[in-house]
Amino acid sequence: MIKAYVLVVTNPGETRAVVAAAQGIQGVKELHEVMGPYDIVIEIEVDSLSDVPPILSDKIRTIPGIESTTSLVTFPANSFLSCSAPAEQPLLARFFAASRLRDLTALHNFATVVFEPAADGVVTSFDVTRVTATRESDGQVVSKDVSKDVSISAPVRLPDGQTM
Repeated sequence: MIKAYVLVVTNPGETRAVVAAAQGIQGVKELHEVMGPYDIVIEIEVDSLSDVPPILSDKIRTIPGIESTTSLVTFPANSFLSCSAPAEQPLLARFFAASRLRDLTALHNFATVVFEPAADGVVTSFDVTRVTATRESDGQVVSKDVSKDVSISAPVRLPDGQTM
């Protein structure tokens, strides 16, 4: 779920008309008249980041009586994974290094599978593209320690020398 907040400055005397017009816009969750440099704060809640710009440009900014807007879009919940290496990165690096060396003793300490170089190829670098925690049926995260689905993007040097 993506949230955005729109700080609205209205023309004098037109705040209530702008509030009335904005209330009917799909995606608008809450509106508040406020005191200070802005007259209205509009909270938008949508499923996708791509849903925000059309609401701002085609719906809110076209309301008569709006002098200016400032938009603040929240980061999606997992977006901070891309700001730094995820916690899974070192473990996966150990896994691929131990697999490359066929170090079954090391792999036995933390893995239940082996990426066999003679059959599967060799991974020397990778990027974690997504980490998803296991969830219960009600959508709540069970625990950070239960299990995670981790997706990676990696070139694989196959046993025949080709890279995929």
